[in-house]
Amino acid sequence: ALLLGGTALAQVRTQRGGSPEAAKVTNPTAADKTSISRGKEYYDEHCASCHKADAAGVEGGMGESGPPASNLIDDHADFGDSDGELFAVIRGGVLPDLYMPMYEGVISDDAIWDVVNYLNTLEE
Repeated sequence: ALLLGGTALAQVRTQRGGSPEAAKVTNPTAADKTSISRGKEYYDEHCASCHKADAAGVEGGMGESGPPASNLIDDHADFGDSDGELFAVIRGGVLPDLYMPMYEGVISDDAIWDVVNYLNTLEE
């Protein structure tokens, strides 16, 4: 299990429709200006190439050769829309059927929570 702000998050399998286990996880990072700013920086560096700068997604995903990259700002959450589910997708990726890579070990868990906070500020 991964400890996040006193909440245990077992390694959950990302699934369409969301993860009940991940949905129970509370975001331990305050969504303040500093976190949101850092989240935007991480998003721009690691996520925008597939999901685009506005997070609206794109057909073809990375290099236009993969499956579509999810629209992260519409009302349809492919893998759940709670903070815990967003964290689980970013951390664990969506493999093997989709090309959303795992960011565990690429950026810190704190950085992933910053990205979650940034995504929560976006609107379609």
